[in-house]
Amino acid sequence: MAHVTGKVFPLPNKWSTRPLVALTIAAVLFAGVGVWFLVAALLSALDVDWLRSIFLVFTGGAFVALGAIPATANRVYQSDDPSTARILFTDNRLRILPDRAQQIVSLSLGVMFVVAAFIFAIGTWTSTLDLPISPGFAVFYPPFALGTAVLVMTMLFRVWRRGGSYGQLALDPVSVSHESGELRTELHWADIAAFSINRPRMGRTGSAACMIYLQPADGTPPLAVTTNMLSTGCAPTYWLLKYYFEHPEHRDELGDQRAVDRLMSGRVVTRR
Repeated sequence: MAHVTGKVFPLPNKWSTRPLVALTIAAVLFAGVGVWFLVAALLSALDVDWLRSIFLVFTGGAFVALGAIPATANRVYQSDDPSTARILFTDNRLRILPDRAQQIVSLSLGVMFVVAAFIFAIGTWTSTLDLPISPGFAVFYPPFALGTAVLVMTMLFRVWRRGGSYGQLALDPVSVSHESGELRTELHWADIAAFSINRPRMGRTGSAACMIYLQPADGTPPLAVTTNMLSTGCAPTYWLLKYYFEHPEHRDELGDQRAVDRLMSGRVVTRR
């Protein structure tokens, strides 16, 4: 299969530089907190407080993994060569699998959080975990942590049942669907009225990731695609979805190898 490399897939203007800055800041902040917990774990081990040390190791590891998510998202953002993408054809659907590093980091985060939450809950209830928390927090936080851990375990189990796929984009001549953790959204191409993207930014009202929104004609919430999670990279994914949104006469290609050939050759880029 022929493929191209280089700046064949230009980034849209809204995604030009801000994702790189925002994701870098997030990676450094979370990783810094994680290192602080790991240093505290070492100090606890030197004091022979093993349960506290183990709890801090998993908590620190969770924060380091949390920092690794935007770091790997940065790498996906900068990727403009889809030739190494993880793409499958099953049931006459083109399936773009998540970036492998993103997948491993996300699953590691879930496992570390579950272990830390169970240690915190059981250790607090049995008074075997020495943490500087108030009596009120000691009553409220353990059941909250335990409940959250059970929810995360359920999600991890379902991801395992799906063969370890933590989110994917699936396209066929009739519909497009996107999985993100436990959420799966599907729309028929004929029902999509608008194609738009975000302007990535840090904060409660925005996302540092590069998002694509496919808006249904009936006004219901859009199908949101987090391109930083996908192995094709942000820009190639943008041009792929944009091309087949704007060219319904070619959507039959999504049922066979022609869509992959078009992507690899860069022929999804219609305007520069």
